[in-house]
Parts: sequence; structure tokens; C-alpha cells
Amino acid sequence: MVRAGARDDTLGAVVRAPARIRAALGLALVVALGAGGCTDSGGRPGDDITDTVPVPGFVLDPTGASLSPDTSRIAVPCHDRICVWGIGGDLETQVEGGAGTAWLGDRLVVGGDRELVVDPDGERVEIPLPGRLQAVAGAEDGSAVAAVLDDAVVLVGEALGDSVVRIDAPGVVDVDLSPDGTRLALAVDEGPARVVLVERQEVLGTLGEEPATHVAWSPDGAAIATGGPAHTRVHRAEDLQQQTELDEPAVADLDYGASAEIVAIADADDGRLVLWQPGTDETTVLEVHSSASGKVLWSRGGNLYSVAPDAVLAWNTETGTVASTFDLPPFE
Repeated sequence: MVRAGARDDTLGAVVRAPARIRAALGLALVVALGAGGCTDSGGRPGDDITDTVPVPGFVLDPTGASLSPDTSRIAVPCHDRICVWGIGGDLETQVEGGAGTAWLGDRLVVGGDRELVVDPDGERVEIPLPGRLQAVAGAEDGSAVAAVLDDAVVLVGEALGDSVVRIDAPGVVDVDLSPDGTRLALAVDEGPARVVLVERQEVLGTLGEEPATHVAWSPDGAAIATGGPAHTRVHRAEDLQQQTELDEPAVADLDYGASAEIVAIADADDGRLVLWQPGTDETTVLEVHSSASGKVLWSRGGNLYSVAPDAVLAWNTETGTVASTFDLPPFE
């Protein structure tokens, strides 16, 4: 383990952005975060949603799905574009893009081939990237966005000002920013997941010794969950030490609920959503559904969604059943 304070010289540095990128960042990053005014509807998941039948052959990319910081919209790559729903289940808009989604405040960010596009359906701003884009992830509060390239992760965000941060990290398979955007958890092809301090591009340490395929920060930033083919583990963010472990299921995705007390795990093997309470080690299995083994999106207000290649589902966590299915656009 690389201890806190150690410097990994293979990491990148803060790169002063050229004037044209600074201009784009200046426009893209002046975002009204709406502190204190972002809340869920407070109703049960799927309230007022009309059940629909998924369109045969329609393909979503669950890995690129994201929930807006105010939890009012869900964006998902669909074919060669991005579909954006309100949490009521109605499809609001479709925009160009395909390499993942994230949010800077209330502005949608979509991935192109070698650029991030901020607000593609409005005052469009393009941020060029030094390589081919693989995936996009965002801090929960909308303060920063991480773009995963073949050999690095590039970060832009309000806290970074007019700079672009590049962190050399080949083989990244999953990434999650801490809630405040200051630290980055990376799952890589080989080796254990690691945590990086964004400001100094400094490896703070690794999360255990075994490889992980998925990482997720708790809403309070105090814990980090890692998932793999046969386990889910929770680590303290303070010292990166493991706290507890769940031996199953195989993880297709995971996300924390409204607190660090519960984690939703999509089972990669049999279409289950498992709710795990690390503190008590209790588990609850929701209704088995063919579209449950995809991306998990759990709002801080307690609404749970899953995204699969053929459906976006809203869940009722009290009954453990699917509340409804989001509307899909016509297949073309």
C-alpha cells in the first residue's frame, strides 16, 4: 500500500489549460449549484409513472447512466445519442453523444469521441480531451467531472478553476469521485483499487490487495465500497482500511443509499438487486427482474433506480418490487 503523503511520480500533473480551453471551462464551470435547494420529490419511487413495455431491440448503455445532483433527471446513452428522463418516467429530450454522461451542477455533460460537451441541448460548450474518451463520471454534488481515457483520467470542475487535471492511470474500469470532488477512487484492470488526491495527483493508498471492478463513495465521504466477481467490501476513507465484507453476489454495479448505512448491489448473475447494511451485515433481496442487473442509481432522497440495456426501472424499496418502467423512445 502506498501510504498517505507518498508521491507516485507516474501520475500526471496539473496542466495549465490553453486559452481556448480556459475560455470553454470558464463558461462550462460557472454553474449554479443551488445549495440547499435540491431535494427529491419525497414520494415513493415511481410515483405517477405509467408502466410501459420496453421496446424490443432498443439498446441502452447502462454504464453511462447518471442522475442529476438535484435528482430531477436521469441521462442514459441510447444508441448513438443520449436520452434524458424526468424522474417521473417521461422522456424529456434526446441529444447527441454516446460515451457516457455526468453533470456539472444542473448542466448535463456528455462524452463525444475526444471531447466533453457541456449543455448539449442549450449553450453548447466543447472541452477537448488529449485522447479517446472511454467513459464519464461526476461528483455527486456536480462540482467536477472525470473523463476516462485509454491511459489517464482527466478532471475538470469548478474547484479546479481554469486548469485541467490529468492523472496517468491506464486500464481504468470504474471511477468514482468523492462527494466533494477532492478525491478519486479508481478500479483498474490489474491490481487493487486506489484512491488519488485530485489536487496533487497523489496516490493516497489502495483499497485492499485484490482487484475490484466497481467503486462507490458513501454520501458523507467517510467510506468507499468496492465490488468484484464474488465480494463487496467497505473501507474507511480516512485510512483506506477494510471494515467489513459481503461474500456475494457477483457485482454488476453498486451504489450507496441516502447514508453510509446501506448499499445497493446489482447481481451480475441472476437479475437481483441486493440491499446490504454493512453495519449489521443484513441483506434484503428485491424482486428478481430481468432488467435489474445493470447500473444502480440511488438518490440521496431514497429513490432507487436501475438501468439495463432494455429498461429504466423505478423501485419501491419498501415492498421490494418494481414500481414502474420509464418510457422509451421509438426504436429507429
